Order: sequence, then structure tokens, then C-alpha cells
Amino acid sequence: MTRILPIKNLNYLKIPVNNVDVSKFNTDFSKAVVIPPLYKDENRRWVPEELDKVCAYLVERDFIPVFLGKTSKSYKDIEVPKCGLNLINKTTILESAKIISLCKVVVGIDCGLLHLAGMTDTPIVAGYTYASPEIRMPIRNNRIGFNVKKIVPNLPCSFCQDRWQLESYEFANCYYGTNECVKKLTSEKFI
Repeated sequence: MTRILPIKNLNYLKIPVNNVDVSKFNTDFSKAVVIPPLYKDENRRWVPEELDKVCAYLVERDFIPVFLGKTSKSYKDIEVPKCGLNLINKTTILESAKIISLCKVVVGIDCGLLHLAGMTDTPIVAGYTYASPEIRMPIRNNRIGFNVKKIVPNLPCSFCQDRWQLESYEFANCYYGTNECVKKLTSEKFI
């Protein structure tokens, strides 16, 4: 892919959160791991059993799973694990950014909140399915994917949206109907 601008001109902006107060949540976010569990596309969801395993792993190590995001008509109904702090629909975007800037790491499947995390210095562990990490990872410190650990499914059809020339196909749904890329993003890969 040819870039029009140099990479240094594509850095995500740093979101100003110094004056954002999150004390109302009464949580030590320095022990938090932020997880955005919501999804719009079947090909960008976290299998609930795998998410539960990641949460159990975090709790065993005295981390606090913190679930962030906003629901809307386009988001699927999900059950948020009970093992953490559920702040779904309880934060503004600036409060979410502040919490992300204070936490240890953000862990999830490619979504808007991972890009919000890209506007901070917080490490990110991100799963990618139909879109390639090289296209979707945040750009920070003049590098694509700076401080991002990418989790990929390693399938012949991985990153289909970027590799296939199907202009009329909506890649939010698996072309084969199996969602194998999602199933391959196991808890072991994230842990």
C-alpha cells in the first residue's frame, strides 16, 4: 500500500484527559485491564467462553477487568462477564479515554475503543479478523502498531476484506458462514 503522507503525519492525536475526573467510579484503574466486549459484526466479536477465560485469568492475578463501551441499535446484545466492573453506557468518551490512560492494558477485538486507546500511551492487545492489523492498528510514535500486540487467526481466509476483490460483499458477515477467524481468537492467544 502506498502512503501519500509520511507515517509521522499519520500519528493518532493524543486525547487530552489530564482534567477528566473519574473518581466517581471509586476504582483504582492502575490495576485495571480495559475490555471492550461489544461488537457490531459477527466477525468482530469475542466468543463469550473465551472472554470469560481471559477475565478469570486477570482476576486470578489481581487485575480488575473493566468493561467499556456504548450500546446502540447496531450493537448485538451480549452478556458482560460478572467478574469485573461493568461501565457499559456509564462513561463519556473522555471518561473512557481517561480510564484507558490509567489502566495497565486494553484487550479486545478490533473496535472503536481500541482506536481510542491508540490516542493514549496504554499498551493494547488486539485481535484482528477480516481486516489486516497493518491497516487497522493505531499509529503512535511514528509507527503502525506501536505498543500493540496483534492476535491473528492464521487461516487461509484471514483478512479477507483486504485481500479479496469483492466490491459488493459486506465482510461483517463471514463469506463461508463459519466465523472461523473469530473462533481462532482463543483466550490462550490473548493470555
